[in-house]
Amino acid sequence: DVLAAGGTLCFIADQDAGRKGIFADFFGRPASWYKSIGLLAMQYRVPIIAGAAARQGRGFHYRIAVERIIQPEEWDAQADPLQWITDTYAAALERIIRANPEQYLWVHRRWKSRPRGELAPAVS
Repeated sequence: DVLAAGGTLCFIADQDAGRKGIFADFFGRPASWYKSIGLLAMQYRVPIIAGAAARQGRGFHYRIAVERIIQPEEWDAQADPLQWITDTYAAALERIIRANPEQYLWVHRRWKSRPRGELAPAVS
């Protein structure tokens, strides 16, 4: 187990997690997120780092930036720690994308899954 051994995990976590995911706002709309990031962080009491690698010029030159470090102490006092972690991570990712939208590779249906009980829009 990587985290139990003190290692680091990296996720590319902007994909739709389906109906079983946890929903958090992303660009003003509810989006489904994987629970695994928050659940692993809570289980092993490790921070979550929301960051990005932005291409700089031609070739393989990147600028690595950290937008937010979410510390275990921050979610301890939350009524729903998993939801709070997911909301905080989603907001950080949104800020990263807004800062450099041309760097974001978006080829998937991010808002495909909808929260349970949400009414479908009327078809005219």
